[in-house]
Amino acid sequence: LEAPNKMDEKPFLEVDMLDLNETVVGELKKLTKPAFNLDEMMTTAGDLKYTREIKRLLVEQLEHPSDEFVKFCASKVFNGALTQNRREYFAQITTRSFHQLINERIDYRLKSAMSGHATPAVSDDLEPEEAEELIETTEEELEGFYIIKSILREIVDPNRIAHRDTQSYMGILLDDNNRKPIARLHFNRARKQIGVFDEKKKEERIPIESIDDIYQHADKIRRVIAHYEREAGRYSEETQTREEATDS
Repeated sequence: LEAPNKMDEKPFLEVDMLDLNETVVGELKKLTKPAFNLDEMMTTAGDLKYTREIKRLLVEQLEHPSDEFVKFCASKVFNGALTQNRREYFAQITTRSFHQLINERIDYRLKSAMSGHATPAVSDDLEPEEAEELIETTEEELEGFYIIKSILREIVDPNRIAHRDTQSYMGILLDDNNRKPIARLHFNRARKQIGVFDEKKKEERIPIESIDDIYQHADKIRRVIAHYEREAGRYSEETQTREEATDS
């Protein structure tokens, strides 16, 4: 991440085999052979690196808030001059507020668990909340998903087409199965891209100017579905005829 062809001084992920958690396991899965994608892994590595450093900073501020952080917090709630006495006062208030916030979140989660309602966790070492909390499904992504469903409705039941959103892309799957990727919508970037898969499940990323450009790649999208259906023994002559008629 820091320099070409050179190992970074700090790792982007550390794994303690005696203390695994779901967040680490989820990141390790991205490194497995079936799921590995170099471009996505580079993005993930950068995210993990900076997340780790920010967590470290937050832990430092939790125990020993810096003058800059105390001044920032005080400026949001206090309009007077920040004298030395006031700075010391707000340093104590900031530390106390941090601990109270964490304790309140933990207490709230315990009460929610007892009442049968799941909520995001906040642990003692400031583990991040579940990744789903950071995912925002946009209207453009949903529109792209519906376009792909429309492309495929002639050759497969549209109810079998599902989507799973992530922080970096929206994945379109057959039967909501990660082993049957159809396409990926990389819309969280300056220039939109659609990722389409071949029979070896290798992704080809194609830049698009507008969401309607997805229709230009309908053949490739239908082709991967045909491959999955043949593998499952469900690709009938009728389906093939409909696909050929759609192509023409």
